[in-house]
Amino acid sequence: MTEINANYFFQDGPDRKHPFLMLHGTGGTERELLPMAQFVNADSPAIGIRGRISEQGMTRYFLHNEEGGFDLDSLSKETDWLLEQFELIAKKLKLKPEDFTVLGYSNGANVAAYSLLEKQPKFKKAILYHPMALKATDKFLDKSGDKAWLSHGDKDPICSIDNFGALTSFLEASKVDVTVFNHPEKHNITRDEMVNSKKWYEKNL
Repeated sequence: MTEINANYFFQDGPDRKHPFLMLHGTGGTERELLPMAQFVNADSPAIGIRGRISEQGMTRYFLHNEEGGFDLDSLSKETDWLLEQFELIAKKLKLKPEDFTVLGYSNGANVAAYSLLEKQPKFKKAILYHPMALKATDKFLDKSGDKAWLSHGDKDPICSIDNFGALTSFLEASKVDVTVFNHPEKHNITRDEMVNSKKWYEKNL
């Protein structure tokens, strides 16, 4: 029987119909996005799961390969682990996985976007700050009913405009209802970005 083996954080809240799954950026922790989750909905319970990969002393959700690209085998394996742990933790806490909204930043947003495209996660909504496409694809699952809010900085040195555009196209081809927010800065999260994601969230409760 599979057991919980993830490092995770949980903060309860009265709005148990609208919990968050928090997925951190590179080098982050399971608590990193709690202030953002509380900004979006201070009453929501929030689970944060730490990526179990460490590269150069920084936590991540999947490995790079020797050439510096993404290790797609690691990506698939670690995503399966993450989704399994998420469901086990939600069940332990008496929360329904399908009620969750993912709140992800950078590396965490990447693995959440990948899971929407390539896997069958129980969650149906995602707020993804600065995600990128991790692999090209021409085979799309039908994700009708899923919704995703994505943000991008015009001067982002990590995720190019072309890559972000590809990710948006992949999600739309999978029939995900996509909303995009652009700002003129880099990989940082701005106040306007936070406000816009909160408005989207409240509209899609």
